[in-house]
Amino acid sequence: MRTNSTIISLLLLVACANATKSVSYSDIVYSLMELNDDNKSLESFTKINLSLTESKEKLNTFDAKLKERCVMAQQSGSEKLQNQGRQIISLEESKIETSVKQAEIRFAQEAAKTIVASSIEEIKKFNELMNSEKASYLTNEKKRAERYMIFKRLISFVEDELESNEAQRKTKMDTINVDKSFTGKTAFVQMERIRSDLTNISAKTADPITKSIITTLLMITQSSNKYLFVNPELVAKIKNLIAQLMDKEQESDQAESKAVEKNVANYKAIITVKTRQADLKKQEEIMNVAELASLEQTVRNIENEVKAYTRAQERQRKKNAIQDQMCQKQDQLIKLHFNDLGSFEAQFKDLQNNLA
Repeated sequence: MRTNSTIISLLLLVACANATKSVSYSDIVYSLMELNDDNKSLESFTKINLSLTESKEKLNTFDAKLKERCVMAQQSGSEKLQNQGRQIISLEESKIETSVKQAEIRFAQEAAKTIVASSIEEIKKFNELMNSEKASYLTNEKKRAERYMIFKRLISFVEDELESNEAQRKTKMDTINVDKSFTGKTAFVQMERIRSDLTNISAKTADPITKSIITTLLMITQSSNKYLFVNPELVAKIKNLIAQLMDKEQESDQAESKAVEKNVANYKAIITVKTRQADLKKQEEIMNVAELASLEQTVRNIENEVKAYTRAQERQRKKNAIQDQMCQKQDQLIKLHFNDLGSFEAQFKDLQNNLA
């Protein structure tokens, strides 16, 4: 019982000295000297030394565990920050990719608008060309019809010459004032209006054959020979010339009609292609608008996620800072315990030496 009392007394004295600083080192020595009367004090010193060794081992173990926990906590906090940083980088890269895609779609959208506008202009142009050619054909057809009627009146008059043997000729031409006062002279001589029409036709045509035929007719109709048209062979020749002109008018009309028909068909085919192209581009434009809206929402979502991860990083940094402070304080406290224990151990050894 005395030995246990000695150890307890010693520990209480040292603890009191460390805690209150009111017990001096000489007090502890004096107390131990009083205790030294007991023969078992050496055994007590041995136990105290063992207790000090055990305390240091436990303190070392506790220090190692605390440091391990701090290291793990710091690694965990660092990994979380790195993961959050990687997420932010990944989101920023995704945002850049989305922005690039948006730019590509906007470029395609502008290109589609340009194609649609161009197609509309081309459709308008080809419609105008088609209508212009139709109108030109109708105008030319009307002029050909007028010329054809002039030639037909001439044919009618020539046929009257071939059919009639009367001294005074009769004509089927209702609108022409025929002078029948000259016996044996054809009414062609009096056809000033027809000659004027022929002259206009010759002036407007570029066909050399037509010009040649009309020139021949004008020369014949201007002759003053009153017996000129009494010759059936000559009249038949005139009829043949006029028939050639009529055939050329019909051939010209058919050729232009076919050309216009072919061109109109080509224009319609082009208009159909351009219309389909414009419709497809309009559909693409509508799809682009929808896709752009979706991508804009994606960008907003990415920005919100970046903000969320940024806030999480800020919280994690604060948490890491608090953890670091706690670890520093724990390290300082452990060092303080080691210092106290070391100081006590040195004093105790000094005390042992003094009591030896």
